[in-house]
Amino acid sequence: MALGLTFREQDDFYVDDTRFVVMDILSPTACIVQREDTGARFHIVDSRSTEIYPEVRLSIGTDGQNTLARLSFEAPRSVIILTGRNYQPA
Repeated sequence: MALGLTFREQDDFYVDDTRFVVMDILSPTACIVQREDTGARFHIVDSRSTEIYPEVRLSIGTDGQNTLARLSFEAPRSVIILTGRNYQPA
């Protein structure tokens, strides 16, 4: 089962200890996510999932709004995914 979280532009999330930022929400079904440590940018759409981290795939739901992105994460249970406000470095 996928994890679904909602983000605004400039909101962040962490996959393990790697920070990602929702840079631009292009439409209810497309956004740009950037990985902070490498600067890699990912175009996330509803028609396919994109691997943003080893074994972690991301897609966007079709029920979003122009100012919100409903992201769907598919990852093994061993991978920790947290919103920026819930992340506390070790």
